[in-house]
Amino acid sequence: KDTDFRPPDKYRLTLKDALEKHLEEIQDEISTKAVGKYKNSVRQFLAYLGQDDIAVYVIERITVRDFITASKKKYATATISNTLSCLAGIWNYARDAENLNTVNPFVQHRIAKKRAKRQKYYIAWKPKDLKKVIAQLETEDQLPVYIAWYTGSRLNEAYGVKPEDIRTDKESGVEYISFKEHFDGKSEAITRKVPVHRELKKKLKDFTGFKRASSDAYGKVFGRAKRKAGFNDKKLAFHSIRVNVSTAFDKLLTPIHMSAQIVGHKDKGSAMTYSYYSEGSGMKVLEEEVNKLPTL
Repeated sequence: KDTDFRPPDKYRLTLKDALEKHLEEIQDEISTKAVGKYKNSVRQFLAYLGQDDIAVYVIERITVRDFITASKKKYATATISNTLSCLAGIWNYARDAENLNTVNPFVQHRIAKKRAKRQKYYIAWKPKDLKKVIAQLETEDQLPVYIAWYTGSRLNEAYGVKPEDIRTDKESGVEYISFKEHFDGKSEAITRKVPVHRELKKKLKDFTGFKRASSDAYGKVFGRAKRKAGFNDKKLAFHSIRVNVSTAFDKLLTPIHMSAQIVGHKDKGSAMTYSYYSEGSGMKVLEEEVNKLPTL
């Protein structure tokens, strides 16, 4: 009955509790790697505080600002931004759970960015060289390379494909792969549909799912195969296949908004009609563009 009553701290929601509850809510929308980022963000913040845990309601903006300053000595600005993004998502859960009326202490901080180097990190594979890498892979480990080659998908996307993600569009009859795009904790995960290239259909015929524990585990396998094939350049990686696909669409004069829709680039064209209002090109049209990609 006391309107000024404050529950003892031992009954208040802690940062670790909020983390578990938040992850429970979004577990079907994020990757294993993203889960690790959330947990690591909490570990970093608590390590800075020198505490095993902390009640969420006592976290103040000045504490977070000091955390950012200390983090700059160890981490890149992009890493700090990702950490704050995860912590902000966790705090938002606590706000609703405890009916907090204060501003989220992890948002709207100014983090100076280093001047970016004006150079492209990854370079495209020469098809003959990529084939040498494929030859070093076990049969079941070759498929992710082909999926990436014919869709432009990222490593976690290609290795995250499950049999149920290979579907048929009811309206057009086009077979496609449903890729769930990266979830960053700030918005809902979205799905993009990429038509299956005629050559990729052959590779997917008896597909029953990937066996390795994660895309990170597969990435190490690909890295070893790359080095065994004689390629040690860090600019040549699995992600380089994405460069191949983007370059191929550029040479084919595929409209930017269509190539972006297939590959999953954020920039879907400079025109507002394409980048904001459009729901995307039809599956038949996209299939025609995908089938123009060179075979591997």
